[in-house]
Amino acid sequence: MTHTEIAAFKEAIFKRGMIKISNMPKSNLATRWGYFESSMTRKYASQFGSVNFAIYMNEYAFCRKQSASISAMFQK
Repeated sequence: MTHTEIAAFKEAIFKRGMIKISNMPKSNLATRWGYFESSMTRKYASQFGSVNFAIYMNEYAFCRKQSASISAMFQK
């Protein structure tokens, strides 16, 4: 990755508060997680369509990103 690509990647992480596995820099870890993500998608495609993994900076970032889903869950 170039310095510019690294800077853009870091900025995206801080703006969203998360790293999507599909957006991780190419590495052995990213490849292994990508295979796992694909296997989960194949296994659960009939229930969810696709499965996507993300790593959140902290619980606040997770709740902020998932607020609509969390609110809907508590309204049932």
